[in-house]
Amino acid sequence: MRTAIVHHWLVTHGGGERVAEVMAGMFPQAEIFTLFQRPAGTLEGLRQRTVLTSALQKIPLASRAHRHFLPLYPWAVERLNLSGYELVLTSDSGPVKGVRVDPGATHICYCHAPMRYLWDDYEAYSAQMRWPVRMAFQATAGRVRQWDYEAAQRVTHFLANSRNVQQRIKKFYGRDSTVLHPPIDTHRGAEWLARNVRPQDYYFHAGRLVGYKRVNLRIAACNRLGRRLRIAG
Repeated sequence: MRTAIVHHWLVTHGGGERVAEVMAGMFPQAEIFTLFQRPAGTLEGLRQRTVLTSALQKIPLASRAHRHFLPLYPWAVERLNLSGYELVLTSDSGPVKGVRVDPGATHICYCHAPMRYLWDDYEAYSAQMRWPVRMAFQATAGRVRQWDYEAAQRVTHFLANSRNVQQRIKKFYGRDSTVLHPPIDTHRGAEWLARNVRPQDYYFHAGRLVGYKRVNLRIAACNRLGRRLRIAG
């Protein structure tokens, strides 16, 4: 089958990008699509492949300010040219579940999460924005949220990366999904911890230092309780 893999954006080395990299390894002949790409933010396994980007990529500095293009996501996603592909795999916590595929083509969406800033974390994201950005966001989010819901109805099959995400897919999109946990080598992580980390009296947080991870709550809780916390970005 002629196969396409679509990831929302390739601008950093995160868990979602590593899933897309594994997908690409499973389908070495597949073509890769994304809205935005930054070479320094593209994992090695994807950097060696031909990556086709959206029209938004042509805007100067778009890959660094990609979150500010929310109102244009539907327009850009639906113009990714996926004609002729029999199988389309989307790796998504953004808008690319909304790609248009040929009649009869199979579209499998591996959903890391429904778009947080449109659904369950809308209020938190909105509160963190400066007022000009907040006004624009609030004026356009409803329309994009409706489009995102309608886009989810076009997906052939949903895969969820956890039971939590499975419940959110059902809640926000009304769609059933199959849980397929991410390809994480837990044995390797356990071996590294055993070699490098001795049990001590502190909490440990690892993850991207972005607002929705709510690292501030961990810091506040540990400060209030007088407990130690170590953070790895």
